[in-house]
Amino acid sequence: MKIIYGLIFLGAVALFVLLFWADRPQILSGRPESGSVAWYRQHPHELAALNLKCWELLQQSSFADVDKVMAAHPECRIAYEASRSND
Repeated sequence: MKIIYGLIFLGAVALFVLLFWADRPQILSGRPESGSVAWYRQHPHELAALNLKCWELLQQSSFADVDKVMAAHPECRIAYEASRSND
């Protein structure tokens, strides 16, 4: 009976480790950066100018249209990701 309990315990530990191993890339690295995000991090003046342009676009739209503005202007999404990672 001890052997069966031991095997059940080892199986539970193995399952626990497997679940954490499957989530490991998301925990350690997160989402990989695109090349544009890294470029904007190295050029903060261009990032500030693009942030201002995107801010003006977002001010002209309603709150419900924010996703549409971000989809129409992918550079705004890149600028958002670059400025968010600088904080």
